[in-house]
Formats: sequence, C-alpha cells, structure tokens
Amino acid sequence: MKYHFRHRSCAALLAGLTSLALILGGCASGPKTGEAPASALYQAFSCVVTENGEVYWKAGVDTPDGVIQEFALPDDDRTVKLTIKPDNGEKYPYLYPNGPWKLTVAEETTPAWFSAESQKAAFDALEQWKATVYRFDLAAFMNPPDPSAIAPHEPTAEDIELFRAWIASGGNPRNMVMKSVGGALGATVANELWNYLNTEFWSGFMNRANVGSVVSRTSGLKNVGAVQEGQFAAYFGSFFAALTGGQGGSAHSGAMSGANGSANGAANGAGNSGANAGGGGAEPAGREGSMGGPGNGGPQQSGGGVVNGANSGANSGAQAGGYEYGAAVTLISHGFIVSSDATTWRLHNAADGSIAYSISAAEIAADRDQGFAVIVSKDGKTYWQAGVESGDKLMQLFNLAGDGNYMQASVVPDNNMAYPYLYPDLPWKLVVKAERPAWYSRTHEEAIMAAFEEWKAFVYDFDMEGFFYFFDHLQKEPVKPTASDIALLKEWAALNPDGKSANATPDANFPWVGQSIWSDAEQYLNDAFNQAYGQCPGPTVCHGIEASLKTTLDPAVEDLIGSSVGEKALVGSFFTNTAKWKGSEGSAYPYQVCAELWKRGFIASFDGTTWRLSSGKDGAVVYTITAKALAAR
Repeated sequence: MKYHFRHRSCAALLAGLTSLALILGGCASGPKTGEAPASALYQAFSCVVTENGEVYWKAGVDTPDGVIQEFALPDDDRTVKLTIKPDNGEKYPYLYPNGPWKLTVAEETTPAWFSAESQKAAFDALEQWKATVYRFDLAAFMNPPDPSAIAPHEPTAEDIELFRAWIASGGNPRNMVMKSVGGALGATVANELWNYLNTEFWSGFMNRANVGSVVSRTSGLKNVGAVQEGQFAAYFGSFFAALTGGQGGSAHSGAMSGANGSANGAANGAGNSGANAGGGGAEPAGREGSMGGPGNGGPQQSGGGVVNGANSGANSGAQAGGYEYGAAVTLISHGFIVSSDATTWRLHNAADGSIAYSISAAEIAADRDQGFAVIVSKDGKTYWQAGVESGDKLMQLFNLAGDGNYMQASVVPDNNMAYPYLYPDLPWKLVVKAERPAWYSRTHEEAIMAAFEEWKAFVYDFDMEGFFYFFDHLQKEPVKPTASDIALLKEWAALNPDGKSANATPDANFPWVGQSIWSDAEQYLNDAFNQAYGQCPGPTVCHGIEASLKTTLDPAVEDLIGSSVGEKALVGSFFTNTAKWKGSEGSAYPYQVCAELWKRGFIASFDGTTWRLSSGKDGAVVYTITAKALAAR
C-alpha cells in the first residue's frame, strides 16, 4: 500500500536551516556525510528523498537501496538516500522510539537542491514509519511475566493437549516467525527486539531456574536447545500477531485461548479404489493491523507528505482460530518449557526444570497421519487419495457415514530405516488402530493391499535414483561460476526478487506425494549436508558469508539468507518428472532454475541487497553482486 503526496515549498520559513539540527518528536541530529554508505547496511529508518520533495519508504525495507529498487527510483542526483537511526545511548536503542534520532546521508556527496526542507520531509516520514512499525504493545513486550514464578505443578488435560499440538506443528518455527516479523518491522528492529527478549527475558529465567542444565542432564542431546529456541520464537512472534497478520490475542495479555487453529483448504474431487483428485484450497490471508495502517488499493493522496509502501500484513502466520503458534505461548504462560532429544518430548516446569510430563517419539509417530491411508467398506470397496494421509479426512472427503460400515486403515513402512518412506521396495505393514469390525475378513485385507499397490505405483513415480545420487555426490570443493551460471542466477533473481524463495511444498505443488514421503526427503537432504559439510545448507551458506565479510551476521539477516537458499526447491525438482505435478505456472516447474544452480554445485542466497553464489563444503562465496547490478547485466 502506498501513500503519495508532495511537500509544498516553505523555503521562507526554513531558509538558513540547512546546517541546523531539526527538532521533531524529541531531538534530532543534522545530516552526516562522507561516511561509508549506509545503504550497504541494514539500518532503520531508511528512505529516499527526491528533488521535488517526495519521500519514499516502506515498512520492512531497511536499506535505501532497497527503497530505490522497491519504487523503481533513479539512483542519481535526482534522489538522496538517507537513514535515520536512534541516538539515545540505550543498549537497545530501537526500544525507545520517542527519544532522539540522527539523520545520516548515505551518499558520498549531496546535490545542491538537498536542503533543510528535504530533511524535514524525511523526519516527517520517520514519524509515519514509527506509527506503522510500533503498532504492538511495546510496554508489554519489555515487561513480560516470568513463567518461572509459577510453582511447579502437574499439567492439566488442556496443557497436554496443547503440548501435543505444539509437537504436531514441528516445534521450531524460528525462521517463519522472523520472516514474518522482519517483513513487518524490518530486519533492524526485528533483530534488536529478538536480542532483547532473548537476552533479558528468556535466557535470564532459564538460567535462574536452571532449566537448561536440568534438561541437558535429562536428555543429553544438542537439539534440546533448538527446541527451546523454537518455543521462544513462538512466544516472541505472539507480540506481533496483529501486526504480521496472525489473529487472536496473546498469553501475556490473558487473551490467548491456547488452541492454535488452522483453516486448511479442502481437497477437491472424490472417487474410490485409487481415485486421485488434485488441488486444494488456499490458506486465508492475514489481516492488516488497523492502527496507523493503510487500506487496500493503489497509490492514494494522503496528508503527511510521504510515499509509503506499508506492509500488506498477509503472511503465512495468519490462521483462522488464533495465533498459529498459540499452543507454545500458552504453555509458557502456564509455566511450562518444552524439550526434545529425538527420543522423547518433555514438558518441564519453568520454576525448577523438573519434568512434569513426557511423551515418547514413538508414541507421537503412532498418533500422526502416515503413509497410505485407506477406508474399506463392508462390501469391499476401498477409498483413498494420494496425498491424504488421514482416515478421518478420507471419511470427510468421500462423504462416508460413520455407521459401522467402514473401517479406517493405513499401510506404513516396516523397514527400520532412518528414512523409511524412501525405501518403497522394503517391507510394509498394515495398521488398524481401532478394533476390526465383525464383518472384516481376509477379502477386505486383500482389497486394502491391492489398493496399496496402486497407491505405491502412483506416488513413487519420481526420480528416486537421481535424488540419492545427487546427495551421495555433494560438491565438496568450491567451483567457480561460468557466464552460464551467472545467467541462471539472474534468471532466478528475476523470478524471486525478494529472495524469500517461495519454496516448493507438498501441499502447494506436490499434493500427490504426501507429507510422509516429502518429510523423509527433506530430512535426508539436511542429514546428507550435515554428514558432508558438518551443517545444514542455510548455516553452511551463512558461515561462508561471515568468513567472506569477516564479521558475524545478525540473526535476522541469517534468517533472511537461510530462507533464500531454496533447499525445498531442490527436493521438489526430483518430483517433477511426472505429469501429475501440479505446476503453479502452466506446466513449468517455477523453481527449476534454483534447483539447476544446486545441481551445478552452487547455492544461491540473498540478504536483501546482495545476491551470492556459495560452493563447496565450507560455503565459500564464489560470486557476489548487488541486486541492482545483477538486474542491469
């Protein structure tokens, strides 16, 4: 959403003020020039002022170069790039938006037309940016209640239900949370808020309560910390639910209901005995925050003097029925911390780290929808759909009555492999969770297994051999890109200009594969990287970039880079050799360019301003180019 208007001339009023500090909403320092261009860094607030008095900015865009690109502005003497940062001396300066701010000119030289009037226009834009970004309860954020103050106790049935819901959600939404919060607030503010809450709240009470050491002694594996970080990420994101599009209240304000609802699209089509109906509804979009936020539509005239591309607020975190990660937030408000060591999930009292409840990974796996789900009727008919792994969903899909004439069953791998669904030729077993009805016979079992063979032939029609070969032969040494490789990078950047890599997922692009097969393929990718490179693709790339820049990346920038590497796009490329693929752009796989770079030994990444190609086990940066320069090639 963009607001557009021009600052009218008030030269008589502002004559002679060019070199003076402007006092707006506190105190503000005058411009500084001759420093390293601030556009090379993530610095909020970033804007561009034009010769005719317009100011361009967008919430979530933290570089002047990003603003230039967003609004297709000329990058010459007709524009001046600016950053305005807090100048309050606080440890976390962005937590004090009402203090002084300092303007810096991100240019080596400034044109003659740039004046005090231009600066005033920029500070007016800053006030509108603050009204857009600081639409969350900052006081509540800075003073959250301490769950370790709650005396140790046993979880209620509601707590256990929430615990299971959190496990089912995956347990670590850090990347998704930071992507949505960073998109609304910008990387600078989001990163500082994360650091504040993590350092001053989460780590503090964890250490005081000794939860971390208790958890480590109990479980002894390194991924415990990652699970706790995931719960913290959910808690962090809850403060910005209204701003990023997530609906509902939050536990710290007493409004969180705890049930993290979801409105998944309903599958289309029906049939039986192997009938496959593709498709699926879309997730509902998020609501834009009302306070200080624009409505929908194109450029509009508005008071305030700023061309504003405010965030749309339509992010994947908006789920009908409450904040998407509300289960984790409510558990914290009830005094519980979650941990997992891959064998057991545990619920700990925050007060002392004691284990209040535990669930084995095997029990969780048994509860999940898996593999080939099927309904068999009393008269021997079978009902299934590729990609639907729940008997309850099949009952709804085919409008089957719960009158005792139908039995739910599944067929799952029985091979003891680490990635069981990637070995379809090894043994499988029939699983019936409920008691078999009296009418069930050998004939019904034969019908189920016949349907299973049809399903297996249908879903395993993809390049399994190529998949294993690629990951068994990962590029260990860095390779230099050719002109052809750089051309592919340019093509990928054009398809994916924000770098967020609309990654392939089974629901969106491969509904016939199903979550079980897809999850095993994704896990195999990450484990193959860990074995060959010592870490997953995202961290490999980030560490290579840090070595190249000789600095440490901010967590928010790490998340942006990690979300751009496109490992799901690579996995999806092995599933596209079939007419069953549900393409989003005609019959072409939209992520093939990204996957091709991977197969040539490169991982493309984007940090908001710069594209890079990384290669080899250390993630060596072998090519770097700004988005602007790449577009001009």
